Amino acid sequence: MTGVQTCALPISLGTGITIRDRKAVVYSRIKLLRRSIKIKSWRANFRQSVFWYSDDGYGELTQVDFDYSFTKKMLFRTVTAGLYSKTSQGFGLEQSFILSYDLVKWERMIFWRVSGFAHTEPFYDIDKYRMDIVYRLMIIKPWMFFDIAPQLEFPADDDFKGIYGLKMGIDSIF
Repeated sequence: MTGVQTCALPISLGTGITIRDRKAVVYSRIKLLRRSIKIKSWRANFRQSVFWYSDDGYGELTQVDFDYSFTKKMLFRTVTAGLYSKTSQGFGLEQSFILSYDLVKWERMIFWRVSGFAHTEPFYDIDKYRMDIVYRLMIIKPWMFFDIAPQLEFPADDDFKGIYGLKMGIDSIF
């Protein structure tokens, strides 16, 4: 995914191009973010996004992250999210657990992630599970990153049999 994003707080705007099913898709989004509400040793982040994709139309995403720092370099995050769009089956639901480690002062990072995905229509059903490891490398300081992520996905459509994959992308943040 590549795009341009503003970092004005607490609202950010983003636009860019992503690849879906081997096709380039234009997107645009506006995101409202409430950062770092401290709850004992945890920090909570709340996000609300409205988006448009050229292949899917309009939609919205609501997300809550809870972060716990083990050290200055190691962070645990749990992500709970709900998405609604023209093509989602009711609400698309996600629950992820992420452990990240800063290898070199935000220039190189690694993330271990386990996720589950579901939908609510016509009834609540699990869509897939996914495990991946993301290696993030800063290309141009401090706004462009290269991500590579080997992953193992277990889709319900394939009786939860494992499918191996490799995701690569460029992330740019302004």
